[in-house]
Parts: sequence; structure tokens; C-alpha cells
Amino acid sequence: MEEARCGYPGFNISCKNNINPIISLPDDGDYVIHNIFYQNQSFHISRADPFDADDVCSNSIRSISIPQDRFFLPPKQVNMSLFFDCVSVSELPRSLGFFKVVCDAKYGTNVTLSLLSNYNEYSELSYASRYCNKTVVLPAPVDLPGNETSVQ
Repeated sequence: MEEARCGYPGFNISCKNNINPIISLPDDGDYVIHNIFYQNQSFHISRADPFDADDVCSNSIRSISIPQDRFFLPPKQVNMSLFFDCVSVSELPRSLGFFKVVCDAKYGTNVTLSLLSNYNEYSELSYASRYCNKTVVLPAPVDLPGNETSVQ
């Protein structure tokens, strides 16, 4: 049973199991709200059904659609593009081999690539899309010490 005091209808926020507030995004599912920062009108969310490495390697992950009319990504967030069902490693151009996600042998020869959209040249993204059949875009927090880029 949902409690009215936890929800906010305009933002599709509700409580489930009296634990954390949940926000439902159209066409994208439920997200748990971990923190609300009233001073800058923002919040920290994560998928209600978190994914792991198996989701990436099994090609079961989907793009996140954040409604641009109400929400935006904060600084230190980038779009990560995952490219699935790519050509075999031997057919993949050497420049794209650096972006290969290493998966367990149980996933066969399916090649997955991962590129940070905001930091890679768009030509690399376009180049990768020619060798892969499916693209998924996800926001990801980054830590940028010096010139290095790493996803947290």
C-alpha cells in the first residue's frame, strides 16, 4: 500500500514497502531516490533493478530516457554509449579494440564496446556504430583527476 505523504503526483514519486521513495520515468521504469538536495533542487537516483556486468555482457541493458523538460544530468556526469552485437574482434578496427568490454566466455563471441560520449570524438561513436547492431546510452558519474577519465 502506498502512503500519500511520501508521494508527489506531478513527479510520479511514490513509496513502496515504506523503504525509499520511487520515481517512475515514462518508458524507462522505476528508480530509487537515495538523497534529495533541497538547496539545489536535485536528487540522487539509481535503477530500482540495478544491473551488473552480466547485464552488459548478455546485452540485456537498455537506454535510460530522462525527460528533458523536468530533469537534467549534473556536472561530472557523461553519457556512456554501449555498443552490442559488434563484429568479431578480428574484424574490428584496431582503434576500436581499446573500447572492448571483456566478457566471460559463456557469452560466446558477442563483442561489446563502451565509449564515453562526452569525451570521445563523435567520429569514434559514429565509427563504432558501423560495426555494431545495437547502441544503448546511459548516464554515468565520472572522476576526472588530471587528464584521465574513469567511470565510477
